[in-house]
Amino acid sequence: MSQTNGIPSSWKGTSSVEVAKQLIDYGSMLQWRDMRTIKRTLSEEDQKAILKHFAKRVVERSGHRLQMEILVESALVWMANAGEEQYLFAFLEEFFAQDGADAAAWTMVEIALTVELSENSHDEEIFEMAVALVCELGSSIKEYDAKFPGEFSKAPALLDHISTYLLSVSNANSSCIRLSLLHYFGVVEHGQPSRVCFNRIMSRFGHTVLDLLFSLLFKKRSEAIACSTC
Repeated sequence: MSQTNGIPSSWKGTSSVEVAKQLIDYGSMLQWRDMRTIKRTLSEEDQKAILKHFAKRVVERSGHRLQMEILVESALVWMANAGEEQYLFAFLEEFFAQDGADAAAWTMVEIALTVELSENSHDEEIFEMAVALVCELGSSIKEYDAKFPGEFSKAPALLDHISTYLLSVSNANSSCIRLSLLHYFGVVEHGQPSRVCFNRIMSRFGHTVLDLLFSLLFKKRSEAIACSTC
């Protein structure tokens, strides 16, 4: 791992939570290739601790656009490469635990879904994770606001903000993104008299997604995935 005056300047070869936190604090961009050795070296709990540190810094630096872009993209690279929901949940759990999360969420949604990624070789996987992150963010806000009305500042307006950005990516030709959107709008608009966003995405690709789900039901290896999505 390269260093400048004792300060790590690259994620390559990172083997401890402490060094990872330093890299996050110094604003070093995580590259997809760096995760090859990191995943083998760090335990699941270590990885969760690092993603929680990402979440803290995202909220803390929400007023600094460039720093937040680096943090959000690096966290997405980590989660997309790891490919396990537990890391996404660890990130969001810590994100919501921070003072100022309600304000930071607005910017994080915009950055996650619109920023030009520096990691071009795996931009599809990263963008799919970005959509999954925003969907889970919105679902969590919806659930929290239903239990504790008014405690999450401007929750209805933020949910509208999230819906607008998610609809803007609904033309993406990705089964993962389409499934995420179908599930998200089905959940957040459940019980509403007019499911505007849900009906819009159903008219765009609902038939294609349902065909995919039914085809998965008849494949033993993917049957559980299809059932959980439904």
